[in-house]
Amino acid sequence: MLALSGLARTGYLHRLVAEEINAAQDFKADRIFTDLDPGAFLTSAVSGLPIASAYASIASTGRGTFFWKLMQRAINPVLQSYKKPAMTPDELFFGESVLKIIPSIPELDDTNPARRDVRYVGQLIGVIRSSSPADFQIEEGRRYVFVYTGTGSISLDVLENTLPQLFPQDGDVTCMVGAQSLARPYRLGGVTFRPYVPADALLPHCDWTICHGGQNTIIHSLLYSVPLIIFPGPIFERRHNAKKVMQAGAGLMSEVNEFNPAWLRAAFEKRATFASKAAVLSQRIHSYGGAEAAVEAIAAWEG
Repeated sequence: MLALSGLARTGYLHRLVAEEINAAQDFKADRIFTDLDPGAFLTSAVSGLPIASAYASIASTGRGTFFWKLMQRAINPVLQSYKKPAMTPDELFFGESVLKIIPSIPELDDTNPARRDVRYVGQLIGVIRSSSPADFQIEEGRRYVFVYTGTGSISLDVLENTLPQLFPQDGDVTCMVGAQSLARPYRLGGVTFRPYVPADALLPHCDWTICHGGQNTIIHSLLYSVPLIIFPGPIFERRHNAKKVMQAGAGLMSEVNEFNPAWLRAAFEKRATFASKAAVLSQRIHSYGGAEAAVEAIAAWEG
């Protein structure tokens, strides 16, 4: 992804690192925290500032690939221009001098928690909007299913055709679909489609989350003890996340072509089994301390 986005270009990295070094000096920074920005890792290597990064075990896959080699060719001229030794992408991004902040728990990630350069923190989920939309209302005592399929998973047309068959207008459960491509809310049977769904307001009332396997959606749902049904599609990272949820017993993984009323009804009947495990994982996520634990770990890190 870094290579595809244009970040594996030496000229760009030269300019980026120069600006980040200036920013760190102006800010009088004594630590760097990043989410896999190559410039930040290079700035740390050049300046000596300790660095911490958000991390997941899947981030370190792809060693030796074409894109890995592209990144290696891009970073080393930058290091050499500052008279620093050459490094592989693994050494720069994932070496022992980088504190790896993992917004998850060991049950959902493969990284050894005993490593000195690893700190699990459970979650780093912030509030996107300070308040819910004025037209968003939760009916007291009513149960919900939250659906968020992002991109590359279930299409909006399929959601519109399938979900009203499961959630009729007069049913006991309301389905709430979040789709950023929508311009306005609308309703089909017992299914409400919205451009934005305030998850913190909805999830405490949910029986299930149906999603694409994004890390934030998974952790957010489990924080509220909500089991998951995941349709990751072909994207490797999401398939990895979905398999970890399934292995942990907190949900189901299926393929896009199985998104139909019969399959989903059968899945819904298994809720009790998965909900109990989701509740256990919720306690585990909360126990790792979240953002406060991350800040403490970063402040103590010396590289």
